[in-house]
Amino acid sequence: MITPFGPARAVIAEPVGRDAQVLGTVLLVTPTTAARHAVAAVWLALTTAALLAFLLATVAARWLARWILRPVAELDSATAAITAGRLSARAPVLGPPELRQLEQRFNAMADAVTDALDRQRAFVSDASHELRTPLAVLSLRLENLRPHLIGSGTTAYEQALEEMDRMTTLLDDLLALARIESGTVLAEPVDLVGELEPRLRTWQEVATAATITLLTELPPQLRAVCPPETAGRVADIAIDNALKFTEPGGRVTVTLTAAGPSARLSITDNGPGLPGDEIAFARQRFWRSTRHANIDGSGLGLAIADELATAAHGRLSLASATPHGLTVTRELSLQEL
Repeated sequence: MITPFGPARAVIAEPVGRDAQVLGTVLLVTPTTAARHAVAAVWLALTTAALLAFLLATVAARWLARWILRPVAELDSATAAITAGRLSARAPVLGPPELRQLEQRFNAMADAVTDALDRQRAFVSDASHELRTPLAVLSLRLENLRPHLIGSGTTAYEQALEEMDRMTTLLDDLLALARIESGTVLAEPVDLVGELEPRLRTWQEVATAATITLLTELPPQLRAVCPPETAGRVADIAIDNALKFTEPGGRVTVTLTAAGPSARLSITDNGPGLPGDEIAFARQRFWRSTRHANIDGSGLGLAIADELATAAHGRLSLASATPHGLTVTRELSLQEL
């Protein structure tokens, strides 16, 4: 057999004779160069054709796999976006018919969930807003009853006014939550120091009246990307809680620092703090420690602060202070210059 690698010569032997008698042998020796070149050309053509067929099959298989799996990737991206809070994200309808049907049903499910959330938020917002007017009227009428009180009803009257104030605060907090969850608060570059300084001056007066030391540590200037007034709102909530639970003579510290690509706002008090098992629940709505049942509050403050931090793509964390107390920290993205 002649191959591109040999043999160099071909030998052909043919016997010569009459009937069964062999008289001799004809021996033919010829070089195989041309034949080996021809075989090599055929082998090369076959190998090239096989490689091209394999390459085309690979490209076709990759394209087919990407075409089939692209809807799955789009579904994953849409799911991640919705998880991150962008409820308007939807998966494009493409790919095989079975996956198109899955994408259509996913989008329909996302539309239904978004619509339900919108209706819920609208109800909370509308109900809170509509209740403010009758509450204001009821509070005014209660105030008008003051001249007609007798001694035995004074205590009940004062308790009724306190409940009215508590309900008003609760409605304000519910409205704040509804606005945050509706996505109407947009992030933009904010001067954190300029936003915090006037609020801290006000809280300084409140702390002084309660004989509590309020210490502030702010840099000369620091800008971050967040919805306007949210950093101040978080500071208000955290400082208000700290002053409520700190005994006279105690200390509350507010610090604002830059930590890598983030700004960190921390409010630390040396009050009783919270046990580790309660810190995990402190940001839940309407949660209140059983040890603080007699302290004014709606139970929504830290929940609002957490929603504000999330809306600004930041994070709110709570931790025990040393030797006792609580530290509330909010991280924000620094402005890219």
